Amino acid sequence: MYEMRADHNSRKGLADLCRALLEKGKVTSIVEVGSFAGESAEILHENLPDADIFCVDPWEGGYDDKDVASSHDMAQVEAAFDKRTEACERVLKLKGTSQDFEDNFEPLSVDAVYLDGCHTYDALKRDIAFWLPRCRLAICGHDYTANWPGVVEAVDEVFFKPDRVFADGSWVKFLT
Repeated sequence: MYEMRADHNSRKGLADLCRALLEKGKVTSIVEVGSFAGESAEILHENLPDADIFCVDPWEGGYDDKDVASSHDMAQVEAAFDKRTEACERVLKLKGTSQDFEDNFEPLSVDAVYLDGCHTYDALKRDIAFWLPRCRLAICGHDYTANWPGVVEAVDEVFFKPDRVFADGSWVKFLT
């Protein structure tokens, strides 16, 4: 079975992002796009205990040759997600892409979205365009680093710059 543990910077960065969200207001719902093996869903659950966490991921490989996660055995990764999140109340698994759940999320229906799916420029631009009208509080994501130039370029093009970047490369743009 696939097993991975988030390192200290990953845990701290995402926890700090959650605190920044809570400073802006109550967070009752967050969508995570790209849930992989559930490490970040678990961290979101720990740090946003009043939030429903919608985890959107097709759990299909081969989406990006430059992303090592894309070459994992996705059946094992999905099983690890299921095991890791089975005890997490308020975590809802949505197997598919963002667009597969268009009818599930009305405009301004979620407080925040955390984008950590495909890291290419085009894919992130699509995810931002899809989720932006559905968010009330913030658009966030992961891997705003030099290692992921497509992420940096897409975020900067849409938002000029994120409002904050955290130790793990997580970023946030507040909408209020």
